Amino acid sequence: MSCMSSQKIVSELLEKCREVTDSRVESGIEKNRKGDAVIKVTDSSGKPVPDAHIKIKQTSHDFKYGANLFLLDELPTDEENQKYREFFSQTFNLATVPFYWGDLEPEQGRPRYRADSPKVYRRPAPDLCVDFCEKNGIEPKAHCLVYDKFSPDWLPDDVKEIKKLYEKRFRELADRYAKRIPSWEVINETLQCWLNEECNVMPDGKTPLFLEHDLLDWAFALAKQYFPDNELIINDGNLFLKKQYRSFRSNYYLQIEGLLQRGAKIDKIGMQHHNFSGVHGETITEKEIAEQCEQFYNPYVMYLFLDLYETLQKPLQFTEITVPTYADNEEEEQVQAELIRHLYSMWFSHGAVDSIVYWNTVDQRAFESPNWNENLCRGGLLHKDLSVKPSGKMIQWLFGEHWRTNAALQTDETGKAGIRGFYGKYDIEVNAGGKRLKTEIHIQKGKDNCFSIQLM
Repeated sequence: MSCMSSQKIVSELLEKCREVTDSRVESGIEKNRKGDAVIKVTDSSGKPVPDAHIKIKQTSHDFKYGANLFLLDELPTDEENQKYREFFSQTFNLATVPFYWGDLEPEQGRPRYRADSPKVYRRPAPDLCVDFCEKNGIEPKAHCLVYDKFSPDWLPDDVKEIKKLYEKRFRELADRYAKRIPSWEVINETLQCWLNEECNVMPDGKTPLFLEHDLLDWAFALAKQYFPDNELIINDGNLFLKKQYRSFRSNYYLQIEGLLQRGAKIDKIGMQHHNFSGVHGETITEKEIAEQCEQFYNPYVMYLFLDLYETLQKPLQFTEITVPTYADNEEEEQVQAELIRHLYSMWFSHGAVDSIVYWNTVDQRAFESPNWNENLCRGGLLHKDLSVKPSGKMIQWLFGEHWRTNAALQTDETGKAGIRGFYGKYDIEVNAGGKRLKTEIHIQKGKDNCFSIQLM
């Protein structure tokens, strides 16, 4: 397969759909991500100051965008770890922090909370992650409280005993992190295929708890008890694929609808978007790439999916994203970047989506095994040597430049100047009559966004 093949396929798909995509993206961003603001400048006596010059520079987004933080201080050298820290802090405002139970507490009663805890690859200690987030103005998000994978080896076989141990886990995590981590993924991937051929046989790594009929209701009830003031999230994977999508009768839709009707505290709906079919050699054909594009990147399919789940009236989060590089060269890295621009534009513009989280940011570092699919697909935003790929630069450009409001304004005779800007925080500098004042404003959705600035 030549590198031109995927370029041509992707270009044809994006061009074919450009009219509907551009229309919905442009109108959606204007409607859902921007608001009007008025800045009024007065003098020390409260009189309006006309012809005041105002510089406005956006410094942050209310919309959340991030990645998992699983390689924080996990790389072999200090130089690599510093590059990772710099890229993360300069690029994102949200970070997924690992709370996989088996790695967090490999030995019963000795959890790895502290920053100086023994190392487990791709599982940095929560204290280390949260400290990094707080230092850099990044919001941490916990992944996850209940998950059949990565369960501790020491869990018993008795369901009642397992539930008691889970309650202890919830209580300890809430005591230590509820006030520092606003949102928690309560349960993950319950719809993924995991039964053996004989349905009464549990595969390796599973516990009998995950055959319980009330699993999800129990998990959300326990989360509500211990995390009453936190946002609670349900999460599952690749739900928009044709084999899983059945409109209002889709498994995930029905699962969430039933939970909400029974009173579960689901605050947000998480969904994954993983495509692991990247640089695997000569096994990917043009036909397979075309089929993937139709499933993973077709805006008609994506908007249909988003509009459906919007009817559940809960914010949607893209919690785990992987976009592959179809060949190991610069041309294909540009294709990956263009696909990210395409997806992020659709998601950012849709009013139901409130956050986007890329998954593994560094190529070939996802797992220690060289044959793991997330290593092979080259789906990172950084090369293995930590240099930034076009995909990483694309995300930096989208949120750091393209979707930013910076302007120079001048007040009218009433001392007012108006602006329409992206929701977020801004640095303001006002100059008038030889006086200068610097301050900060926050343009927020649903607020009147009228700001008074007095020059003393």
